[in-house]
This record gives sequence, C-alpha cells and structure tokens, in this order.
Amino acid sequence: MIIETQLLKKYQSKGILVDTNILFLWFVGRVNQKRISRFNRTKKILPEHYQLLDRLLKFSKVVTTPNILTEVNSLINQMGEPDRSKCLSILAKEVSKLDEFYLESSTVSQEEKFTKFGLTDSGIISLVQGKYLVLTDNFPLANYLQSIGVDTVNFNYLIDYQWQLKITKIFSQKCQDTVNIAIEKTSDRLPNNQRDRQPKLSINILRKNHLQISITTNYSHYLHPMIY
Repeated sequence: MIIETQLLKKYQSKGILVDTNILFLWFVGRVNQKRISRFNRTKKILPEHYQLLDRLLKFSKVVTTPNILTEVNSLINQMGEPDRSKCLSILAKEVSKLDEFYLESSTVSQEEKFTKFGLTDSGIISLVQGKYLVLTDNFPLANYLQSIGVDTVNFNYLIDYQWQLKITKIFSQKCQDTVNIAIEKTSDRLPNNQRDRQPKLSINILRKNHLQISITTNYSHYLHPMIY
C-alpha cells in the first residue's frame, strides 16, 4: 500500500488514466451507489469501494481515450431506467472535464501486444508510457504495464487493503487477543477463472503468544456477512 500511496502522490499534478471498469464505477456510483453491487460488471464492488475511488480521483488531470468512453457508454446502456439516463447525463457533463486523447487505430494496432490486449488496452499502452499513472482492475493489463515500467495501481489491491484493515479491527474486537491478518493480494495473480480472483485470507489468533486458531479461507465468501 505504501508504493500505491507514493504513486498517487507522484502523479497528483501529472495525471491519471482510469480504465473502463473503474471509470464506469465512478459514473454509476454518482447516480446510485446501491446499484453498484447489482450490476454484473461491478457486482463484487461495494458502495464503500466507490467512496474510496472518489477520494482517490483528486488529480489535476484525468486522462481517457475515445475507446474507453465508448466502452463506458456501452456499459451504461446495459443499465435499467432511470439510472441509465441519469448516468448518461452525468457523462455528458463530466466528459468535457476529462483530458481525451485520440489515437489512430491504424497506429495502435501496430502495438506489439495488440493481439493479446485489443484496441482499447493497446491504446492505453501507447498513450501512458512515461506520462501518466494508470488505475485499472485488469490483472493482465496491470501486470504487463508494470513489466514494461509503466506506473500502475491495481484497484483490486486497494480493495484488498481496505478489507485487511476492516477484518483486523473486527477480529481484534471480538477475540481480544493478538490477531495477525495476512491477505494474499489479488493483484499478485493472473486468474484463470473468477474463483481465482479471490485472494486467500490467513487469520492467526494468539493467546499469551501461543497459537490458538489458524484459518486460511477465501475471505469474501465466509466473512462478508460478518463485515457488512
């Protein structure tokens, strides 16, 4: 989390590019935060994660591309009324505040990894190198960008960290013992399926320096009711 915080500060005045899902979350959350977890694309996101995002996006420049906005528009059109129309109204007002960069498809398609990432993500790769921070929840894209030296924050890791703080607080209050919490970051893996996206939680409860309970579990399934 220290690295992510440093990156956010480093690019505060330079600018940040927000990937499709995160930008979509930003618009949906401003219309109806309860809708977030009911929509397929953001069903694992909770209202407080939108609030986290809203706090983060205090940059002098939020960068986007026509391809990202087209994808966001398509996702908004999948929403039911009246949220769809409200969301499009906000998009219409806010799009002028974004720094939109047009990249020719004929140029983007020459990117080395075009066949892997497609038009939108290849456009991101072309645009941001040496210029902007990237905020994404796309595991393959985040890992590739980091491998070529592009500063990238995986939003999943910020969510993991928020979980860790919350779980530590709850278990410490309930057990009144020493609690050690360790969460394997989702951003450390490339998931083959949706289940693999869930990080593992290890909980060790110690009493008088002796291990009493040790649990390793998929925390979002077993702890979600307790936490929320």
